[in-house]
Amino acid sequence: MAKRLPLLAAVALAASPAAATEVDVTGSAQAEIANYRDTHPNAPGDDGIAFTDAMRGDLGVDVVEDLGQQVAILARYRLRLNTTRAAWSEEQREAFVGLDSPFGRLTAGSLKPAYKYTGGVTYDPFAWTTMEARSNAGMLGYERPLFVDTPSFGQHGYMSDALGYEVTGENIAFHINASLDQGNYRTRDEEGATSDRGEEGDYSAALKFFGRDWEGFLAVSMNDVDEVAVRGGDENDPQPAEFEHLLDGDGSGDTIDRSFQAAKIGGQYEGDAHTFSLQFEGFEGDEESELPDNYSTGLGDQKGWSGFAGYQFDFEPNTFVFQTGGQRIFNDADHYDDVNGMYAATGFIHSFSEESRLFLGYRFNRFTSHSDEFDFKQRSWSLGLRKDF
Repeated sequence: MAKRLPLLAAVALAASPAAATEVDVTGSAQAEIANYRDTHPNAPGDDGIAFTDAMRGDLGVDVVEDLGQQVAILARYRLRLNTTRAAWSEEQREAFVGLDSPFGRLTAGSLKPAYKYTGGVTYDPFAWTTMEARSNAGMLGYERPLFVDTPSFGQHGYMSDALGYEVTGENIAFHINASLDQGNYRTRDEEGATSDRGEEGDYSAALKFFGRDWEGFLAVSMNDVDEVAVRGGDENDPQPAEFEHLLDGDGSGDTIDRSFQAAKIGGQYEGDAHTFSLQFEGFEGDEESELPDNYSTGLGDQKGWSGFAGYQFDFEPNTFVFQTGGQRIFNDADHYDDVNGMYAATGFIHSFSEESRLFLGYRFNRFTSHSDEFDFKQRSWSLGLRKDF
């Protein structure tokens, strides 16, 4: 009998079905016409008509190899593709390899941050349009100068060189990304590029509780240390510092270290016709080294908060949207005054199907500060068409 076991094992293996692999091409195409009115002193060209895809367009491929026993190998590549210009972009999207099992999903690569995709953009039906809340005082975004180097730790960007783990239970879900390198979304590996490697400890994590028609969550995000390139004058003529991500420069000049952390809490109720969303964020940025003498000013430590409230009324195939938000940024450096921000947007979405929509809306922003740079208004009317596939 013992001699037959290897033969029986070989026959059983040959008879078992091969692992099934599915390959899907996915993406989004969007075109949007927006009519801007902007009183920002440094943005006179923003008035008038703009034709854009608002960073929505992309193209990718998803690969799933079913190994049986509810286990699968995953792979994904998504690339930014500008719909209105038919041009590829260096803007990073998702790219990972992973393992899906009954114990959760493990991924490695360039990942969706847990902070960004818990609440955040998933609560805003105008996300990836000119009417979105992020970066417009409704949600955390590219609020310069605080987040010039840390977009992937807020509502923008993706975390590169990262490990991710997601698990969902009956009424609870947990999601975490941890970067083994610096974790900033601008990391590159080309020969001669400035290194972006930093200290370990960058992460983005979220815990969500949910029922049939409601959910609540808590999310946190941290970038422990990140080097930022700075440009300015010379010692005889000090100038205000200009900040850019280290990899956007040529590797020369001065650098400083900055860290960033954020936390948010929120929830959503989704009924048959009415959806209510709430979110509150607190954030802080620290300057951990002083600028050289050839700069007249530095950022200093900064902190603040951002709040968002949204309402949607569904009358199929249409959805009415109204949402508002506010923001406050406290700047310790003398040359930047505190900034107050206000956001409001309203409009309609007509859904041709689950994967295509027409949208029309209006956005208003008001920022107030003693500094002219942060005291301005923005208004925008928008009409757009989107197709997901």
